[in-house]
Amino acid sequence: MEPYRELADAEIEARKIEAESIVAESKKAEEESIAAEKAAAEAKEKLGYDTGITYEQLARNPEDYRGEKIKFTGTVLQVIESSSEIQLRLATSKGYDDVIYCKYSPDIVSSRILEDDRITVYGKSSGTVSYQSTLGGKITIPGMHVDKIDLKNK
Repeated sequence: MEPYRELADAEIEARKIEAESIVAESKKAEEESIAAEKAAAEAKEKLGYDTGITYEQLARNPEDYRGEKIKFTGTVLQVIESSSEIQLRLATSKGYDDVIYCKYSPDIVSSRILEDDRITVYGKSSGTVSYQSTLGGKITIPGMHVDKIDLKNK
């Protein structure tokens, strides 16, 4: 009867070792996954605002980029100022086909931004903004919350 007991004890020990091995492999896989996520987040942070997100991407799929860092250079078409917030419409080329709605605190600039100024804005995508045109039509454009503005030469 003793050999059977030794065999049963050996099986129990083998199962215990196997279970410990599975737990160790699972823990290692989880640690690797966390490390990969951390590395991806660090790489994304290193890019800063130079994410390569284009106006076309924002216009077509605004929700895919909500909260993502973006950077655009363009000409100011319109400025609406209040004491707590400034809004502007920025044409990222020479026309009205690629306008971005920008919203920011007056504290982030040392001088006023005016119509026809050439600026670079850095911030986060906020989806879309809709407003009514002077002809009564609804216009929807990409929006962003601006963190920083660089004034360029005209």
